[in-house]
Amino acid sequence: MSQEFDVSSHLVEKLNAWMASNAPGQQVKLVAQGSYGFTKEALLVISDQAVFLLKAKKNELTLEKRESLSNYWKTSSMMGTLQVSFKDDKKKPNIISIAIKEERAKQIKELIEPIQLEFKEKKVAELAKIEAETPKIDKGTYIGGFTPETGIQFYERSSSKYSDRQLSKIFQGGGKPIMVYTKALESDGQVYPIDHLVTADVVFDGQTQVSRRPTLTRMGLLAPLPGTALIAGMALGKKTTHDNREVHVIITHPNWSLSVRVKPKDLGPAKSLASRINSIADSLTPANTPAIGTQEAGTKDKAARLKDVKELLDSGFISAEEAEKMKNEILSD
Repeated sequence: MSQEFDVSSHLVEKLNAWMASNAPGQQVKLVAQGSYGFTKEALLVISDQAVFLLKAKKNELTLEKRESLSNYWKTSSMMGTLQVSFKDDKKKPNIISIAIKEERAKQIKELIEPIQLEFKEKKVAELAKIEAETPKIDKGTYIGGFTPETGIQFYERSSSKYSDRQLSKIFQGGGKPIMVYTKALESDGQVYPIDHLVTADVVFDGQTQVSRRPTLTRMGLLAPLPGTALIAGMALGKKTTHDNREVHVIITHPNWSLSVRVKPKDLGPAKSLASRINSIADSLTPANTPAIGTQEAGTKDKAARLKDVKELLDSGFISAEEAEKMKNEILSD
């Protein structure tokens, strides 16, 4: 351990064993002993990756709290209490606090910042290395995108009567946005190259409006909606009180699939963009695949040539010696 503050000797061995079992590979940078609640012996442990609050009962250490240094926010001390604050992905603050001597709190506060800075620099370097080693995917030119309908938007249009609205839908979003480029699709930070196996479907209330070809993946992702077999033209032109129409865009590949629910008013643009994706896929040929039947065609070609030699021999146009020579030349090709 690089820094120890008031740690009882009988807890040092326990801490080493606990870290080996629960945080293997992490290096302890700082450990300080204090109290937490009714526990007189508690340890604040700061490794090169995380901050732990451990309670000691009957000489056994148990985890009370744990936070990653990636969420570190600030450290403060007040009235004999050290507080290490963190913020999660939703910006909700989480605090690890321990009662400790005032002078120790000041020392620890000064030491935490460099530990966190070192952690941050290491992570930046790791990400830079991964990015450098990751092959760049040429996405091509941006041509459009599918914007998902939110649960609130569906809820608002589902009925003019609040009592009839499908309240459960308010918590069901339409998925992640899908950006479309001439060579790839992008959704939720992932890039999906477009090849000849990509198929884009647009399904309006269970009826397929655009489809390059039927796929089991698409059928599995979205079965026809019960009680919604509507004719698209009539449905779009009809003004109803209960607007429960749903438009789904489903893009499939043998190795992945993407789906998003868009607003009914976006059916036209969705159909147009899906058709564009299918056109791009249709224009592509299988990569690293030999010409269809190359080997088979070569075998058939040799057989045909040998047959011709036999016919020439039988008709007397060539001698047996000439036929044998031609046969050997064909077989050696």
